[in-house]
Amino acid sequence: MQKFMTLALTLLLVCGWASGLAQTLSPAAFISLATKKALEVDSFMTQKGFEKKVFSSNDDFSIVNYSYLAKTDSGAIQRSLHVGWRKKLNILELQYGLWQKKEAVDFIDQLLKQGFTKHTVSTPDIGGNSPSKSVHYQKDRLRIDYEEMDQGEGVKVYIFTIENEHYQP
Repeated sequence: MQKFMTLALTLLLVCGWASGLAQTLSPAAFISLATKKALEVDSFMTQKGFEKKVFSSNDDFSIVNYSYLAKTDSGAIQRSLHVGWRKKLNILELQYGLWQKKEAVDFIDQLLKQGFTKHTVSTPDIGGNSPSKSVHYQKDRLRIDYEEMDQGEGVKVYIFTIENEHYQP
């Protein structure tokens, strides 16, 4: 009986762990979404368990957010995909936000393993004390911008951005 309980508990933990992974985006999936049609993005994200919210949609632009929030023993897991489409310019911007540093580090590790290189650019602050820095990961002509945004009270969101300037809806 004890072996059965151990096996059942192990399966439960593995299933819970796997369902948490279902709501993540790999760098490859994130990159592929930049060329997908809106209905394909919507279908993909909702199938992964993300909740959709349309913030704006008109002839000029649309803004859609897909979010996932779950509570675990170790705290909350929050992820979001922000999709902004400037229709008249055919520019699509995707922002993947992660609220756990470990997930951001894992995402960066995957980018590096896929051949992306990290670039840090410093811009001088004329008349100021500190230059601003921007970070992006690049592979050939594909670029993913990265930033850490402080949301106050010790909460940070780690944002990966990809822009498709030749989006064909």
